[in-house]
Amino acid sequence: MTSPSFDSWLILAQAAANVSLAKRLKAADRCASYVRAVEQEGLALAHFHGFVDRAALPPGVAYFGQDRPPLPCGSVDAALITLEEKAFIGDKMLSLTADVPYAGDVHIEPDHGVVVAAPFATLEAMLPHSTFGLANYESYKTGPAGRGERPFHSWEPAAGACAHRGCGCGH
Repeated sequence: MTSPSFDSWLILAQAAANVSLAKRLKAADRCASYVRAVEQEGLALAHFHGFVDRAALPPGVAYFGQDRPPLPCGSVDAALITLEEKAFIGDKMLSLTADVPYAGDVHIEPDHGVVVAAPFATLEAMLPHSTFGLANYESYKTGPAGRGERPFHSWEPAAGACAHRGCGCGH
């Protein structure tokens, strides 16, 4: 028996976690644009050895992993982090009193790269702000998560934050 390719564990975890998250959000009648994207179009899953500038993330795009130790992207540990953080995203979205647009996420792999899981239009909006190498990695080391706090504790997507800039909301 052979092992899966290097990134397969993480990509499979992303796909499973996206479906699970969409199912939870749909059951609570939340984040309809995200649910619709998962059900009808699927999400883009992009992995590259570089980073998206954090300041340029489209509204409604979350990020996680920047406070974790560097791990090979193909490791089971990286896959488990994805599952854990996507569950936390669901908890966060369901804890908000108002429904807000959720447009996907960026899994930061410290000193290595990212995995983006988002509707295709959202991914396209991030491309001009993405670079190979570590140039944009520093943008994730500031702010709450860069101080060792758990990602998303301070992340509060604002209602109406999508501003229709590639969030997949359909407006």
